[in-house]
Amino acid sequence: MTLDRVGIVTRVILLGLLAAGGGVVSACGGSSPSTPTGPTTTGPVTPAAALAIAGGANLQSPGTSAQLLVTATPVGGTAADVTARATWLSSNPAVATVTAGGLVTTVALGEATITATVDRQTANLAVEVQSGSGPIASCGTFRGPGPFTLTGDIPQTAGLCAYFSGLADTVLDCQGHDIRSINVLSARNFTIRNCRVHGMIPNLVGEALQNFRLQSGTGILVEGIDVLGAATIRNCDDCTIRGSTFVYPQAGFTPGGGFVSGELVVTDGRNVTLTGNTVDGGWDGGTGATYQRQGCDDGILFHRTTGLRIEDNLIVNAFDAGIEPSAGDAPLTVVIRHNTIRRMGFTGIGAYYEWGFRDSVIAGNTVTDTPNLMHLDATGASIADVTAITFENNVIENNVLRSPVPRPPFYGGAMAPAILIRYAPSSLPYAVSNNLVRGNDLGLNSPAPVLEPAAGFIDGGGNSCATGGVLACGGAAAGVTGGRR
Repeated sequence: MTLDRVGIVTRVILLGLLAAGGGVVSACGGSSPSTPTGPTTTGPVTPAAALAIAGGANLQSPGTSAQLLVTATPVGGTAADVTARATWLSSNPAVATVTAGGLVTTVALGEATITATVDRQTANLAVEVQSGSGPIASCGTFRGPGPFTLTGDIPQTAGLCAYFSGLADTVLDCQGHDIRSINVLSARNFTIRNCRVHGMIPNLVGEALQNFRLQSGTGILVEGIDVLGAATIRNCDDCTIRGSTFVYPQAGFTPGGGFVSGELVVTDGRNVTLTGNTVDGGWDGGTGATYQRQGCDDGILFHRTTGLRIEDNLIVNAFDAGIEPSAGDAPLTVVIRHNTIRRMGFTGIGAYYEWGFRDSVIAGNTVTDTPNLMHLDATGASIADVTAITFENNVIENNVLRSPVPRPPFYGGAMAPAILIRYAPSSLPYAVSNNLVRGNDLGLNSPAPVLEPAAGFIDGGGNSCATGGVLACGGAAAGVTGGRR
């Protein structure tokens, strides 16, 4: 059934299982919740008769009841009321119960199927309880005022699970229980907490694999959730993700080709904060780039967003970058501070290419067991919608690189410069100026930092690194005076 359609409906699904001999199946349904109307004749159900259920149109929210009516219509005959002869069953009594006489009562939010059986023939009524508040007992689409809770684990089913649409000023508290997926659309001031989102979706690639998604929201707070899969935050303004865990399975899951771009992806939106989270990309440290069973490309991936803050996170096990900005024409303004990054295949912070940073702060991060601290390179690449390169007024300070390692063979296998920021020469117009580099402890085991064009950077002193680059390593400031600080 379609979970993301607009409206709150109940749908009659007629199975019409026929005995030998066959015939044309017809269906009818729909009436008031308590006094259904229908034929008054009664009689036996012939082999060619079809069953239909009516009377469930108002089963919309928890705590409502409706008396159902069952009719049997033989081919070429008149519908007969066979309610008294029916045997009733609910597929999910946690959502809706049904009595021996066909009285349905909704208990919680979710989905259930009510089945009536007469002479080995069946008819089904799909009940979707979507509006209201209280416990959620199964997958569905929920638009009520809330608050919402999970009073137990929701059994794993195929496909995506829970959709929350158009909510405002309310809470989803899973109380530590499992739910296959959470999808939030157009919510405002919505808090999600204490959820275990553990429903991996097989045989899909890229963003289709992501089982936690926020889209087009404002003021969303996510705290204390545990995601086994991947997550996307898209077009979210003033949203915060904190104290949560995002893990991509290291083994046992093959997405059927390609790779997952990021374990936690932030795209578009304004003023998103990621703080105090653990992000595990699932890379097993292998030396071959098969893009199968290899985990995520990046730990945190972001692009086309303003005012992003990435602070105090633990980011581990991605075969490319711990934190990667994605290319775009407009300069990014971001704070990347006090993160611990371990075991990346390419770099701690950065990308093969990135076109724009302005007024950003990259400070107090610790990178270990990774080829280098930062890699941002705008040379030799071109993207159709990029017209210029900007790297201005940024601060790179008090970062630490420990135990650098060579890049895996699929990245060339060599040791990388401790920092590589190269914005010239370039095939595009560029503006690089007033970027401060100071107090970074890069050790002596990596090649000297590369900063190009040198005039665009200021050596603020206090950098510990191998000599040979434009920075005066060992504490004294070099004579790089390209900025105004």
